[in-house]
Amino acid sequence: MPVPQPPVPGPAAERFAQALARTLTDPALRGRPPSGAVDQWADNADYLAA
Repeated sequence: MPVPQPPVPGPAAERFAQALARTLTDPALRGRPPSGAVDQWADNADYLAA
């Protein structure tokens, strides 16, 4: 049985990440490269829910 496909594509996460990065005001943070999602380095349900 084929897997149904959604009628519209999902959000372009990179577009949101770029928009958020443009709002950074700390020069130390602005100069850093993207490092991935929080769940790549924090695997704690309490931390992610806070």
